[in-house]
Amino acid sequence: KEPIVICSCASGLGAAHKIKEILFNSLPEDSNLKIITYDYPALIRKQVYDQLMNDYEVICVIGTLDPNIESMKYIGIQELIINEGQNAIEIYFGKYMKKEQMEIFEKNILRNFTLSNVMNNLTILNPDKLLEHVAKAIDHLQNILHKRFKNRTCFGLYVHICCLVERLVRNLSVIICRIASSINSLLTLEYAVSEKHQEFIDQVNISMKEVKTYYNVEIPDEEVEYIYNYIIND
Repeated sequence: KEPIVICSCASGLGAAHKIKEILFNSLPEDSNLKIITYDYPALIRKQVYDQLMNDYEVICVIGTLDPNIESMKYIGIQELIINEGQNAIEIYFGKYMKKEQMEIFEKNILRNFTLSNVMNNLTILNPDKLLEHVAKAIDHLQNILHKRFKNRTCFGLYVHICCLVERLVRNLSVIICRIASSINSLLTLEYAVSEKHQEFIDQVNISMKEVKTYYNVEIPDEEVEYIYNYIIND
């Protein structure tokens, strides 16, 4: 079977394509590895999973949210940003590259997957200003929850929320929101957007007030599920 890497992002397929570009630019020139993209809701559907496993040898999934599929290895983009994903890179890609290729690949990963570079690639908005607003919102949320997130959680939220804000600013269709309620069980969450969890929704909206005002957007309640998923897996 042809070996592939899947890039997936809960923030939309556009972000997955951009992650693919960064990863592709990190591969050594003589590498023939194939990289494909899937949006997150599609990836976790059983029929899509079955088809992928039947057609390809999936090396791993690289993205912003773990699909929690036992037989699919996962590397979070936040792990690459804070240099915690090198061991996984060596293990997952080792048998598909020669030693010299791996050295080039790992060096390129370190160079290309910095927070500033990822943000410059993922958004058309001013990345410095956007990141400043989102980082402030995450700090505010931590204070409201009386909780300090791990670095990898913060970086994952930075990327995810920045992509979300851009998608809302560009008025792209929020497909994820329409099907979020139907995939709760697949996400293995005990959380659903309802009155019972209105307090958490309110906390997120309070922390994101400056972001919403500056970019003139509203955060759909269903998007809170993905933010919540990062936090409960902190």
